[in-house]
Amino acid sequence: MNLNKLFRDENVMLQCFTVGTAAFFYLFSRETVGLKYYIKFLTKFNENNEPVPVENVLKFRYHNILDDMKISEWNRKYYDLFIVKHLDPVFIGSTKTRYGIKIGIPEYFQHGTEESIINSKILIDKKPVKWNSAEGNAFLKSLRITKDAQKFIIAKMTNMCDSYYFLLNSLVPMLALVGYYSGCSRIYNKFKLHHRPISLTLTLHTVMGFVFIAIYVFLKDGLYFQYEKVAEDKVFNLGESYIIGGIEYYTHRIEKNKALRNLVKNGHKYYTVGGNEMSVWRMKTLPDTYKLQLAKERLNKYSTDKELLTPPPVNPNPHPIL
Repeated sequence: MNLNKLFRDENVMLQCFTVGTAAFFYLFSRETVGLKYYIKFLTKFNENNEPVPVENVLKFRYHNILDDMKISEWNRKYYDLFIVKHLDPVFIGSTKTRYGIKIGIPEYFQHGTEESIINSKILIDKKPVKWNSAEGNAFLKSLRITKDAQKFIIAKMTNMCDSYYFLLNSLVPMLALVGYYSGCSRIYNKFKLHHRPISLTLTLHTVMGFVFIAIYVFLKDGLYFQYEKVAEDKVFNLGESYIIGGIEYYTHRIEKNKALRNLVKNGHKYYTVGGNEMSVWRMKTLPDTYKLQLAKERLNKYSTDKELLTPPPVNPNPHPIL
């Protein structure tokens, strides 16, 4: 293979354009025209190879959430729930497209008792959970989630879809590759590397590759942080019950992660002692302990503001008795 020809400026441009365009169309199409196929991939199926149905109580709860969010009856046909095969909720799609949104809910959300959670046959590392063990019992108790906690996270996922996050997230790989090509091209032409040893060209592309991988991660994670904060603020503005739900949800997640640390193989590599997800060189989201603290501060602020806005009690006998 002629490496000098492979790394010529026009060839690098073609490669970056091809990969960037392919990444954009993959990320964009899976949440638009390919939405139903992506949902099928994420859906949990029962023993009859049928999707696990969403129970009416959860549908009714989502209906109440949409009432609180002031979503019109006409637009509600674009909002839907499904049971996801993972242990954490997911959001897919956008209200900005005609394909609507789908909120993936773990099956244990619709199980009110420990017995029903056990019967749902949750697998950890593709093996049944030993519920009688200390670790299994701790995990079982961590899966008991309150109604307010469910309402908080479902509302948050819905708000994440009510934005242009999916579109900007689809553009991130292309933007990173455009920057990679632009940087390489300028250095390549400025120092006339086509007249120099191929090792210099390989070094250039290696270094620039690492730089723009770091930029890609920074853009992707920063974008999620920003939209997640906006989504949470909107949920907290819905009222006190949603703030309490946020506290309960993050407490639930922390306890669940602590239990998974002891259940999952090499769990110490994925979860910290404090119940956060382990992060080595990138942080996909803020730590749950930090989010819990923010929710508690938001509740304190809400309580303080409520006291200030509450009028003083009226004196039933304003005139002094002589």
